[in-house]
Amino acid sequence: MASGMIRSFLYKNLLDLIFPSHCLACEEALSIPVALCKECLSHMTLLEPSFHCLRCFGPKTPHECKRKGLARQAFCFDHSPIIEALKAPELSKTLASYLLVQLEQLGWAVDFITTIPEHPLRQFASPFVQDKFFADHLAKELFIPRRDFLRAVSDEEFAPYSSYEFTGEHLLLLSFRPSNKTRRAIQVLQNQGPCKVLGLYITSG
Repeated sequence: MASGMIRSFLYKNLLDLIFPSHCLACEEALSIPVALCKECLSHMTLLEPSFHCLRCFGPKTPHECKRKGLARQAFCFDHSPIIEALKAPELSKTLASYLLVQLEQLGWAVDFITTIPEHPLRQFASPFVQDKFFADHLAKELFIPRRDFLRAVSDEEFAPYSSYEFTGEHLLLLSFRPSNKTRRAIQVLQNQGPCKVLGLYITSG
């Protein structure tokens, strides 16, 4: 009996993943098997680069630059509770596709794709690292090398992962949202030689 209940539970969860009965963002009941309801899907409209500062992606009116040392940064979406709800691993491929489209709209030249590393203890607690998934997906789609240039020695301290010396390369740093760790990570990268780091995020918050 117990094994039958387990099989039934696993089967239901597999069906919910492939043919979801509820919106994965707000959990509203769905009449058709799609990942997001119509209301949540309406929040998934890419920000138009031409309406934003191409250095910090703030409004084109006078604003305080918040690049945290990045040569340029950009977002796919403004911060909202709906976007936060999309951090679920099963939606990561969809989110990575938005990053891909936004990058193509921006027209940035990129030599390497990378991420800010998590401390090993955090990775042990949560094996799925969404930022790495984004990096792997874009590297595969764009045929751009994906490399780890940093290793975390604490939550906010980094060291070079290898002895690679930069000679002016453009590094695309991918993440779900901007991080307070970005500036420190860039400092360590630039100690390895001249490079430009471009930040691309899912959300601005």
